[in-house]
Amino acid sequence: YKRFSEMSTYQGESVILIDSIGVLVALYQYADVVYVGGSFRQGIHNVLEPAVFGVPVIYGPKHTNSQEAVALARNGGGSVIETERQLYRTLRTLLEDDARRTAAGTIAAEFVRTHCGATDSILHHLHPYLK
Repeated sequence: YKRFSEMSTYQGESVILIDSIGVLVALYQYADVVYVGGSFRQGIHNVLEPAVFGVPVIYGPKHTNSQEAVALARNGGGSVIETERQLYRTLRTLLEDDARRTAAGTIAAEFVRTHCGATDSILHHLHPYLK
């Protein structure tokens, strides 16, 4: 693997550890699988950013602060891991099994698609009261 902060150009690295702020959203679309951090200590980061690109999402056990992470795991678009061994097995399965990876990514993207538009819906219902 290579740390993103140590890269000046991409040279075919198969694993890149993103250790810089503000670049993830631009990179998720190129990933095959994403591990979203924060879920082993205080709480998970945003799982929807990679999911929107149809990328399967992996995260740790402390994810219940995110309704989206809970739902993705329940529906098959996300995978919860608790140990290094589980992380290894999950990554290996998703990276070696194209059909499984594609299915999980499709579920993740569909989850985002079906949950878009909540703000517009709420504003539509509130509009008569805002006059």
